Amino acid sequence: MPRTPKPRAWSPGALQGVLQRDVVDMLVLTLLSRRAMYGHEIIQYLAALTDEVVVYDKLNTPLQRLKRQGFVTVTETPEKGMRARVYFEATDLGRKHLQEMTEEYRAFVRAVNQVIDESEL
Repeated sequence: MPRTPKPRAWSPGALQGVLQRDVVDMLVLTLLSRRAMYGHEIIQYLAALTDEVVVYDKLNTPLQRLKRQGFVTVTETPEKGMRARVYFEATDLGRKHLQEMTEEYRAFVRAVNQVIDESEL
């Protein structure tokens, strides 16, 4: 007999986990389409621009994923007396992908808001 899936309890912050991967990629790509940045700088900007709703201590996985997909380039810049700083920047392909992601995301958010707003009537 097939098992009936157990309903998941919704907990605060659960949505962030569900949307995290693609939304983080979109946010990182948005910042990198504006200018080249290094990892810690991206983390600081994300926290500041989102009033610390989006906070990460590491972005290695999203940055490597975006690099593998050809959406960002990596440049190492030597710093005098320090380790080389690694800068990431969106490629033309990354900017095109970002535009598509942004359009799809905005359409999705509009649709969700429409359902939520309608149910409040």
